[in-house]
Amino acid sequence: MKVWLAAILIAPLIVALFLATRFFAEIEDYRAIDWLSITGTVFGYYGVVFSAYAALGVREISNRYFAKMRLPEIRKQVESLASRLSILAESTTDKAVSDRIFSEITVTLESLKKIDGYRRSKLIDQSLTHTSKVLTWVQSNRSTPLKVTLCDDLWPLYANLNTMNSQIMTAIEEERAR
Repeated sequence: MKVWLAAILIAPLIVALFLATRFFAEIEDYRAIDWLSITGTVFGYYGVVFSAYAALGVREISNRYFAKMRLPEIRKQVESLASRLSILAESTTDKAVSDRIFSEITVTLESLKKIDGYRRSKLIDQSLTHTSKVLTWVQSNRSTPLKVTLCDDLWPLYANLNTMNSQIMTAIEEERAR
C-alpha cells in the first residue's frame, strides 16, 4: 500500500476517534447511536476516497485499452510511411511536391502523440520538425528538379520513423506480456 493512501485512510479515523472521545467525555449519557453516527461519517469519507481511487483505476485501464487497440494500426501506418518515404527519396522535387505523404506523416504522428501508451513526445516533435523542413525544402525547390535525397532532413525523418516503428512494436509486445 502506498504511503499517501495509508495517510488518507488512517488520518480521518484517528481524528474521528480523538474527537469522539473528547465529545463523549463531556456527556455523561451517550448512546450507541452516537458512535454509529461517527462511524458512519468515517465510512462515508472512506467511500468517497475509494470511489476516487477506483475512478482513477478505470481511467488507467481505459487508456491502456485505447493504446492496445490503436498502436498496432498506427505501427502499420508508420511502417508504410517509412517505406514510402524511402521510395520518395529517389524521386524529384517536382513529383514529390504533389505527394500526400507529408500530410499523412503529420496526421499519424499527431494521433500517436495523443496515445498514453506511447510517451515519446520528444521524438514525435523532432519528426514533425523534420517533416516540416523537408516539405519546405521540396516546395522551395520544385521549379528545379532535384532529387529529394539531397534534403538534409529527409534521412533523420526516415530514421525517426523507423525508430518509432520499433518502439511501438516493443510497446505492443510489452502490453501483451502483462
